[in-house]
This record gives sequence, C-alpha cells and structure tokens, in this order.
Amino acid sequence: MEYELDLEELEKKKKLTARQEAFCQEYVSCLNQTLAYSRAYPDTKKDSARSAAARLFANVSVQARIKELQEEQAKRYNITPGFLIEKAMWVVNKATEGRDEVVVDKFGEVVKTGNKIYDHRAINDAIKNIASITGLNSQTIKAQVDAKAEANVKVVTADDVASKILGDDIDA
Repeated sequence: MEYELDLEELEKKKKLTARQEAFCQEYVSCLNQTLAYSRAYPDTKKDSARSAAARLFANVSVQARIKELQEEQAKRYNITPGFLIEKAMWVVNKATEGRDEVVVDKFGEVVKTGNKIYDHRAINDAIKNIASITGLNSQTIKAQVDAKAEANVKVVTADDVASKILGDDIDA
C-alpha cells in the first residue's frame, strides 16, 4: 500500500517518518507487528523484521499514532465498548449453550448422544475481551460464565449413550 503524506501531516503525526506511518497503518489493518513491518519496509528480511518491528512498536510516537488510528477506526465503524461487550456476551452465551454431540451408530445413522460440547477457547477469549474492555477481573467473569454453563449441563451416563446408539429412547 502507498501512503501519501504531505509535510504538514507528518508534523501533526508526531514527527513519524513515512515508513513509520506506513507501519502504523499496516499494523492497524493486520494487527501483526512483523507483517506490518515487512509491508512498510519491504527490503527487510523476515528474521530481522521481527526484532525491528518490536523495537518500532515500542516507540512512544508510534504507539500514540496506532492508538489514534484505532480510535478513528472505532468511530468510523461505530464500535463502542458496549457494542464489543454485547458481541462478546453473545459468544459466551452461544458457547455455554454448547452444541449436541453426535456419533454414528452401527447402522451408519447419526445419533445425538445427549452430551453437549462446549467451545472453551471461545468462552475464554470472550471473557478476556470483556475483562479488557471493562477493566473487570477476568476470574470474576469466568466464575459467572462457569455457573451458567453448569446450569445447562445434562448428566448422561454411558448406559444412556449406549441405549441411544442401539435405538432405545434415552428418556424411556
């Protein structure tokens, strides 16, 4: 990507060079320091890009510009903390509901076992996001989510699963 900046804009952007500005723009786009550095400084070798990107990312002016770009992006797309929390809670709710576990019986039929499968990674990621946005302790949020998940769990025995696979009704 090409980034055209006039001298006045560079001055306003806390004296970043054109390549530093390009790094900031790329970082906001891909959220990967090494990739952003490689795009802004295309002649750099990948091994060098990783350490150089880390050094550049630590630059106070670069950090300020990245924050500024992220705030602009949030305004442009109307992303608020409330919106992010709402979406993260949707993920938590869906993940704690779980999805039905299915197996294939001896006749080749797909049968629900009655067990639920939960996406713990999605739950943990959403909790971290909520904690980050709100400043709350992630352990407190996780405890609330775990309590909700426990309320949705139906205990199924091995006999229940076997009878379901063999065609007997699990509730009989």
